[in-house]
Amino acid sequence: MSVSARLAARPTVVYRLYDESGSLLYVGMTVDPESRFRQHRNWHVDWWHQVDHVIFEDHPNRAEAAYAETVAMILERPRKNVNG
Repeated sequence: MSVSARLAARPTVVYRLYDESGSLLYVGMTVDPESRFRQHRNWHVDWWHQVDHVIFEDHPNRAEAAYAETVAMILERPRKNVNG
């Protein structure tokens, strides 16, 4: 199995980042939340300091997570997503 096929088959989380008032800032997906959040901090995104809490949604693979992430961006309209 190729590396990309193994990654596609891994359980993946969709995460939602909220500010302290409960407003949705960002929706993303990853197989490794700790590493992904470190990337957000290291990229010095100007809104990272606003994150108050995170909600995780588990998915069995990348394709299902990608679908859920897309639906969330369309319906929930997070303020800080730029690619959705």
